[in-house]
Amino acid sequence: MNTKRKNGERFFKELYHERQVRESMEVVEHRLAELEDSIGRNLSEVEQMGILDVVDELTPKDKKGDYLYELIPFEYAWDVYQIKRKRMFENFFNQKSP
Repeated sequence: MNTKRKNGERFFKELYHERQVRESMEVVEHRLAELEDSIGRNLSEVEQMGILDVVDELTPKDKKGDYLYELIPFEYAWDVYQIKRKRMFENFFNQKSP
């Protein structure tokens, strides 16, 4: 394969990847905005990251780590995030001092 063709293929792969990333970010931003509308307030950056961690953890992936299906509903991820956060605080405050 000649160099021009290799460079062209690499360019289009990178362009395709960038487009996928941009579209994925738009979906995530839209889903976060819908969740904020649903709960009636803006989410903090910490809450957003926590929700995205839950989404990533619970959305099924293949062996390469790519999502197999649509992302789990962000409302569900919000509920899971709140439960995890509550348990974390309870565990922290219920620890016995030495």
